[in-house]
Amino acid sequence: MADPRHRPGPTGAIPAPQARAYHVDFVAGTFAGIALALNALVSAILAPIVLRAFL
Repeated sequence: MADPRHRPGPTGAIPAPQARAYHVDFVAGTFAGIALALNALVSAILAPIVLRAFL
């Protein structure tokens, strides 16, 4: 598969797939890094709110 858009595999919120994405394509790695940062930000904001609501 020459086109990186058709390449399978997760680019989730852990650094290993992000590093793989950088190895495959710079743009894919950039988007993986953005996803990692947004996931951390949303988790840091929502976790205390959800915990206070249910505990």
